[in-house]
Amino acid sequence: MSLKTRAAIAINSAALLAVCCGNLLAQQADVSAKPLDTKRSGLSYLSEDFSIAMVIHPRRIFASRSGVGIAKEELFAYVKRSSGLELQNVEQVIMALGFPKPDPKIRRSSENNGVVVRFSEPVDKKAIVERIAPTAKKQEIDGHVYYRAPRSGKSVCFPNDRTAVIAPGRLLDRMMAVKKEDSPLVRQLRRTSFDADAVVVFFVPPLRSRIAEPFKNSPPSDVFAPLLKIPDHIETATMTLNLSSRVPVWLELQSKTAKSAVELEGLSDKAIGIAKAFFAALPDQDNPHRDRKALLDGLDELISNIHVRRKDNRVLVSASQLKNRDGFSKVVGIMVRGTLESARRNASMSNLKYVVLALSNYAEDHKGKLPLAVFPLRKGKPSASWRVHLLPYLEEKELYKQYNFDEPWDSKHNKKLLAKIPKVYGPSSDGKTRIVAPVGNLTIFGATEPVLLSDLNSGGNNTIAVVEVAPEKAVPWTYPLDMPYDPKRPLAGFGKIDRYILAAFCNGRIEFIHKSTDADFLRMMFDYTSVLNEADGTFRFDDDEDDEDK
Repeated sequence: MSLKTRAAIAINSAALLAVCCGNLLAQQADVSAKPLDTKRSGLSYLSEDFSIAMVIHPRRIFASRSGVGIAKEELFAYVKRSSGLELQNVEQVIMALGFPKPDPKIRRSSENNGVVVRFSEPVDKKAIVERIAPTAKKQEIDGHVYYRAPRSGKSVCFPNDRTAVIAPGRLLDRMMAVKKEDSPLVRQLRRTSFDADAVVVFFVPPLRSRIAEPFKNSPPSDVFAPLLKIPDHIETATMTLNLSSRVPVWLELQSKTAKSAVELEGLSDKAIGIAKAFFAALPDQDNPHRDRKALLDGLDELISNIHVRRKDNRVLVSASQLKNRDGFSKVVGIMVRGTLESARRNASMSNLKYVVLALSNYAEDHKGKLPLAVFPLRKGKPSASWRVHLLPYLEEKELYKQYNFDEPWDSKHNKKLLAKIPKVYGPSSDGKTRIVAPVGNLTIFGATEPVLLSDLNSGGNNTIAVVEVAPEKAVPWTYPLDMPYDPKRPLAGFGKIDRYILAAFCNGRIEFIHKSTDADFLRMMFDYTSVLNEADGTFRFDDDEDDEDK
């Protein structure tokens, strides 16, 4: 793995951790809210399952200079959709991670993360439960209100009207049962000041085997190999972040002994030297992607100003005296935007894959026939989109039963169902979806009679079923309106395209297709009658055969 790749992984991992915590945040801060006053601190819910904890104070960040440059609007909107939380009501978020030993009898891989959210005023429990644990059943245990999800899904407990504890069921039970704040992680957290914008604490011993595991079958290069010894010399690591400070990052690494700290200091210097060499080796040229250039420039300045010093059994690493007071905040903003976009893409890919699976199951129940784009007219108007007919295959049978197929899609009754848009069709406040079918000559949804899966000449792996269009091309999810497809201009119906289109093929394959892709090649992917020549990778269309006959 190249140095550049490793650096990218580290950067994206840091951003992802921030956004995972951010999933429980939203909206602009209100600094006039009352101070938090509850019987238990957030730390008192951290059981011995955890070895990493990140503490963020959202209201403080967005009410101060720290919030400058962070992608607020994108973050707020994303978090509101995913968690139902409003940032003006969030005082503190503690996100804890743990890595339980594998148990062959019990599947516990999902039980390694818990979140404690502390609010500045009473919270709307219903809104949170609907987003975080929609299938949960309400229970009351030991005077606490639980919303417990089936199996290992996320569950929520509200110890009081200003605290939410979120975790998979059994882990949530252990978090609520904590009687004494005495785990190694909590002890370190209690010694840490929470005056910073964010604090991350690692209890390292349980993490050592996890860190070493990826390198068992793929040993690192001679340059990186010595760095694998770093975790062996660390007991705890505490990182503080002050986004708008000229000293934005402070890292304290604590060893068991002063001798071990000496070794750790040398390894830390070596790691920083490698990072500096990486940025020094980057080509000095204008990057067409402004965010990427700004990110690299900001990280370059940060790493260039990193200093290491040792005191007794501690190694202190700090990045100091940045030229631009808000520079690090802007770097974090770029990372957040990139990670949010990555999360959106991943969600879109997952949704498209689920839709194609539903199409396949629909065909299986209808003698191999795919649904029509437009079903029979009712009172002179189309009755329902194919998206409605897929509902039973998307675990939405109750919603399907509510739809009146004897009425047009925009009847008074059916229009009320727009607000109940399934999550798989994308988060929406207006009942619109970006998941549509290409409808045109020789597309699978362009025929007047249902197309059979067996009619796909090049197989499902090479035939596009559904796509995601630009936001301005979204349509009401029940409306039988899709993307007009023109073989001469295959991308014309997508709307504004940045670089790629997202397409789902009939076999479930999801692909990002660059907008510069050859038009004939695009055409063959939309045309279910095209034939793949496996010998040379070219395609033949039905009209090619007609030309030969002439």
